Amino acid sequence: MKLLLIVRVLSILCAARLGTAASCGSGGAGECVTYYSGSACEGELGDYVPTCTGNCFQYSSFSSIQVKGSPVAGTDCVAYSDENCQNEVGNSGNVKPSAVSRPSTG
Repeated sequence: MKLLLIVRVLSILCAARLGTAASCGSGGAGECVTYYSGSACEGELGDYVPTCTGNCFQYSSFSSIQVKGSPVAGTDCVAYSDENCQNEVGNSGNVKPSAVSRPSTG
């Protein structure tokens, strides 16, 4: 799933801690959140494997994210425009490998 977001400061509630999040290439069951500088998922800035603990990952400037889930559990990702995770601007829902959609960002 791709969330097309054009904002300067975003927080993502996808269950990852910046300091302890593993990169997507380090294993896992296929779950991955990738963030980009471009609004159409170009210019990859980084990625991480989400966990199930509901942490809030913060990155100061990106324009879009791509969310991938596993066939069994999927991945839920909510993007916010503020550092306190109060102003929701996008929600991936429960993404599994076959799911594709582009939610409106308002």
